[in-house]
Amino acid sequence: MWYVVYVKGSQEDKVAQFLQDNQINAFIPMKEKFHRKEGKLIKVNQVLFPNYIFIETTDNYIDFSEKFNQFKIRNKNLIKQLRYDLEGTPPLQEEEISILEKLLGLNKIVEVSLGFIEDDKVVITDGPLMGFESYITYINRHKREAKLEIELLGSKREVTVSLDILTKI
Repeated sequence: MWYVVYVKGSQEDKVAQFLQDNQINAFIPMKEKFHRKEGKLIKVNQVLFPNYIFIETTDNYIDFSEKFNQFKIRNKNLIKQLRYDLEGTPPLQEEEISILEKLLGLNKIVEVSLGFIEDDKVVITDGPLMGFESYITYINRHKREAKLEIELLGSKREVTVSLDILTKI
């Protein structure tokens, strides 16, 4: 199961380390992003969902909630556990986990995708966005970014990832 917790701003690294020190498999989904430094284009990693930490565990909802409440007492940067309802439905459904696993890969980083535009249609040739062309809602070729609309935590979320469009045919 995957759970999602909300933390205070810019505290993702500290809280994830705290959870890992307590034998919780916590990770922060990241994305590669192009950044211009001294006239050169470099790739940097950036948090994909600011203020959110994802937790992968075999604990059922009740056991995880009890652990989370104990951790919340010990770490004031933990704000809340996200959930669909109070009946114990875990925050991420199988379909959402599947989409995130495909996008993030083993390193939990959305890498840069490559593609081209043909007749106003985006074609991804390499990278994690292959097969996700229908999720793309906007492309900014200048910034080398694509906005995706994905279902996450019971609602549609817009996520910006790196996409390098090599040519327009």
